[in-house]
Amino acid sequence: MLAIMMEMVVQGVATRKVEVITEKLCGLSFSKSTVSNICKELDGPINEWKNRNLSANSSPFIMIDGVHVWTPIIK
Repeated sequence: MLAIMMEMVVQGVATRKVEVITEKLCGLSFSKSTVSNICKELDGPINEWKNRNLSANSSPFIMIDGVHVWTPIIK
């Protein structure tokens, strides 16, 4: 259950919504402050990952993403 709550917060779900979702799905109620305190455990690993040295790792792949919007010209 804790991992699911953490994942919801990582994906951008507000702590208040996590509280409602867990109560509806599991019948368990967690206050938004409890959810926030549980998710503080993620701060260390997330900051570590954000601040990792990218020059030390070589990556054999480059990922490119883009969107092209085409609008026809009507005369």
